[in-house]
Amino acid sequence: MGMHKKTVLITGCQTGIGRATALHFCEEGWNVVATMLFPEVAQELAEQENAIALQLDVEDSASIDRAVEASLNRFGTIDVLINNAGFAVNGVFEATTPQQIFKQFNVNVFGAMAVTRAVLPAMRSRRSGTIINMSSSTGRYALPLFSLYSSTKFAIEGFSESLFYELAPLGVAVKIVEPDKVVTDFGRNMQDAKLELSNPNDYLDYSQRVREVMSEWKDTETLESVVSVLYGAASDGRRQFRYMIGRDFHQMLQLRSTMTDEQFMDYMAQQFLNAN
Repeated sequence: MGMHKKTVLITGCQTGIGRATALHFCEEGWNVVATMLFPEVAQELAEQENAIALQLDVEDSASIDRAVEASLNRFGTIDVLINNAGFAVNGVFEATTPQQIFKQFNVNVFGAMAVTRAVLPAMRSRRSGTIINMSSSTGRYALPLFSLYSSTKFAIEGFSESLFYELAPLGVAVKIVEPDKVVTDFGRNMQDAKLELSNPNDYLDYSQRVREVMSEWKDTETLESVVSVLYGAASDGRRQFRYMIGRDFHQMLQLRSTMTDEQFMDYMAQQFLNAN
């Protein structure tokens, strides 16, 4: 067929979704640029002949430029960008530090924007490409104790939607993938709010109850299901903007669309009051 072999650049490939996605694209015969903070750990990726593991810190613009340049030098094009790097701060807003707030946005939002901007000139000149941004169900409705994370995902949703219009005339597609609760080590990488409050007991009962309820939630999606949706979004050639993952998530959005804000928020609040 002589079809041009496609190249994907993925951020946050150290662990979890990023790593599994990079390996899956390798198996599907794509050229893969797997980027991460510490590429020396990416042994199984380094062994693939069609993959390179590169250092990229989304908070460091020089490392972004180096990685994009190395990708273009090695493979000629970047057909798909998957902005996957991200983490979550967890805890009551008042207890989060200014540093945590900044880093949460710097990685999840400004980092994704910076990598996007770096790949756009090459996509624009070829009038083709796909940018896939990782959002979350909590980019559609917020959860208590996730004010920072949720607000970054709301930001990604707005950014992606606007970009969709701007880039469509240039042949570049923009998509968002929204997993619900996924089985990964994401939880282990979560940062807890640190600030000592003058009277932390004001929040104690509530936040313990929320954490109890959340700990009983079942992870609804496997890593494989997220990887296959990401691969589909990259390769299906459709104009579809949003890829939602998770049965519960679909049900929640149906509720949200049929209820007033107050009804929906009452319903959500009830979920966290039922703990012992």
